[in-house]
Parts: sequence; structure tokens; C-alpha cells
Amino acid sequence: MGFPPARELLGWLDGAEARLAAITGELALAGGDSQSVLDQLLALSAEVELRAASTRFRRGATESYHQLTLDRLEALREVRVSGHSTMREFIARRLLPAMRTCEAADRRLDDLSARIGRSSDLLRAKLGMALDRQNQALLHSMNERVALQTKLQGLVEGLSVFAVSYYVVGLAGYLLKPWLHDLPGAAETALSLLVPLVLAAVTVGLHRRKKRIVGS
Repeated sequence: MGFPPARELLGWLDGAEARLAAITGELALAGGDSQSVLDQLLALSAEVELRAASTRFRRGATESYHQLTLDRLEALREVRVSGHSTMREFIARRLLPAMRTCEAADRRLDDLSARIGRSSDLLRAKLGMALDRQNQALLHSMNERVALQTKLQGLVEGLSVFAVSYYVVGLAGYLLKPWLHDLPGAAETALSLLVPLVLAAVTVGLHRRKKRIVGS
């Protein structure tokens, strides 16, 4: 009873092996669609497992029947009669080819399952390498962004020094002009002398504040 399913399984295996060969060919392409290959592998793997599950009981029953038949023939203790074949020979000519067909179908199904597993391993390796390349590209892009942000931060800090210095010099001007209004040009001279000092003081102050923030 296991012979007809085995013959049907062999016919299905011919198409399944051709499908796996086509999938492996797509996997070998450098620019192949990995998602499509994965979907096809999953579909084929599910079909193989379904076939294995549906024939597992019949495979075991056929093997048990074969062994039981051999045991019964052994128990008969036949004696050859000249000019006639034994019952063991008669049954073997009909039973063994069917059993070999069933065994061949089982081996091909197991081999197909193993090949699908190896193809899946290759696909996982390919996807892992693609993911690594994406991560490296992302890290490179992040490094470029950090470098750009650092440059922008330095520009903002430089502008901040001038802005704060301008504000401080402006306040100093409001404080000095009432006291030096009797001396023409004295306020402007004093402010011009204060500008480099204010710039230096603001630069040092902002730098120290930055170091405290970074250190904390």
C-alpha cells in the first residue's frame, strides 16, 4: 500500500527539486531579491514538511510490513523443490522493487529537506552580510552627522562669543559714557580698549563652562 504514494511522491519530488534549483540560482545572483527567495524557500520547506508528515505513518507501516513478511518467510523454513522457485523468491521479485521505490522516495525527500536547510543557511548568511553593510553605512552616516554638528557647534560658540561680548561692551558703554561725557572721545577709547579684554574673558568663561558641562 505504500508503493502508490511513493510513486506519487517521486513525481512531486522532480518538480520540487527543480524549484529548489531555481531558488538557489536566484540566491547566487548578486542583486537578487532576498525577500522573494526567502518566501519561496519557506513555501517549499512547508510543502516538504507537509509531505513528510502525511507519508510518515505510511512509511513506517510499509517498513513494518516488509520486515513482518521477511520474518514469516523465514519461519516457514522452505525447502527448494527442483524446477520451482521458492515462495521467498516469488515474493521478493514483487515486494523488493516496491520497497526500493519507497526507500528511494524517502531518501530523496530527506535529501531535499537537507538541501533546503543548507540554502536557508546561505540566505541567512547573505542577509547577515547585507545587514552588516547597512549598519556600517549607517554608522558612517552618523559619524558624518556628528562631525557636521561639531562644526556647527563650534560656529555657534564663536558667534556666541561675539554676541555676548557685544552685549557686555554695550552695557559698559552705558556705564562709562555718563562718567566720561566731559572728555571728548574718552568713552570710545575706553570701550575700544575693553573690547579685546571682554572677548578674551567671554571666550575663557564659555570654554570653562563647556568643560564643566561635558565633565558632568
